[in-house]
Amino acid sequence: MLAELLAGYPTYRTYLGDEREDAADRARIARAAQAAIAARPDLDRDLVGFLEAALAFEMPTAESMELAHAAQQVSGPIVAKGDEDTLLYRQVRLLARCEVGSDPARFAVDPDEAHAGFAAGRARALIATATHDTKRGEDVRARLAVLSELPGPWRDATARWRARAEPGWGDTAPDRIFEYTMWQALLGSWPLAQDRAQQFAEKATREARLRTSWRRPDPAYEAARRAWLAAVYADAALTAEIAALAAELQPHGDRNSLAQLLIKLTAPGVPDLYQGSELRSDALVDPDNRRPVDLGARARQLRELASLGAAPAAAAQVAGDLGAAKLWTIQRALGLRRRAPALWGAPYRALAASGPHARRVFAFARGEDLITVVPRLGVHAEGWRDTTLALGAGTWRDVLSGREIAGGVQPVADLWRSLPIALLLRVAA
Repeated sequence: MLAELLAGYPTYRTYLGDEREDAADRARIARAAQAAIAARPDLDRDLVGFLEAALAFEMPTAESMELAHAAQQVSGPIVAKGDEDTLLYRQVRLLARCEVGSDPARFAVDPDEAHAGFAAGRARALIATATHDTKRGEDVRARLAVLSELPGPWRDATARWRARAEPGWGDTAPDRIFEYTMWQALLGSWPLAQDRAQQFAEKATREARLRTSWRRPDPAYEAARRAWLAAVYADAALTAEIAALAAELQPHGDRNSLAQLLIKLTAPGVPDLYQGSELRSDALVDPDNRRPVDLGARARQLRELASLGAAPAAAAQVAGDLGAAKLWTIQRALGLRRRAPALWGAPYRALAASGPHARRVFAFARGEDLITVVPRLGVHAEGWRDTTLALGAGTWRDVLSGREIAGGVQPVADLWRSLPIALLLRVAA
């Protein structure tokens, strides 16, 4: 029965006990109890209720307290293995959302909810978009998210690729879940060396535990899987199609990456830059995301960027290179944060765009003098036709491009003339 309860935990662990009360944690334990009963109607409900109270530190006995503390230590590995290391390798509808901390039952978060979450953020809370545990680098996820805007072409492409690559399985029954995982992994990280792809393939299939596993590897299946992937790489026409679709996704994915980065740098909290993510990160799951980072190359590129100056032409010069654009954005946004930290202590306020593509604009202010404006769902944005954002009175300067912009209603396409994102600072009332 305790196993059923722990299987229903929605988070790694709760933090009740030692006179700490948390309504959200208490509700999580209650949901776990409800899930246990739903999964096993034959369970003794009184006993489930007793265990629920014990795990919530509501039973004042030494034995129940010991049980509650032990459950807090055990629940983390159970949730990690069940959700992150199994479920997220099976439910692979869109790999961009198969990530640590995600809820597989939710496909996306709408802008209003995102704004509310940022507004409630604590000043010292960590804002991370990649860690040593993420399944894919932040830029891989940003590119894969574009597939949600191109369902027709994506469906047609995977149907063609599946049929073309099927002979690579030989006498082994094809593994369609793995195939669909692999098509996405290739697209998101392309160009991807075959040895890295094979390493990812082994981990993905062993974690899924559908045809093989770490504890009981199936040599025949794994040989067939390696042969199938090798055949994909050996098919020049097929890899050309993968490369072509990756190239089609790239500008939209790069735009997503920069939008995500600027939000992280300017929303309430402390932005965390995982090793290597200062430039484009094509990493897959560990150990791929723990490869050595060339810090010297990053230092050299920072010096090169510093030599460009702050003119709009300099921002346009880095716009075509995601790595350079990320480093440029980090340098200039954090530079402003260092010079004017009070701007980041100001309240968060959502801003609404106007026009036919208003829903494709995500904007917010920090107080009255700093505005972040980024795009979302930009594949069908028609150049942001007739879509505007109202700025406060005065003169604004885009911190990223150096351009000065008048207050009042401005076309978002003009705000994004140099880079597909803007960080606006009021410089004159």
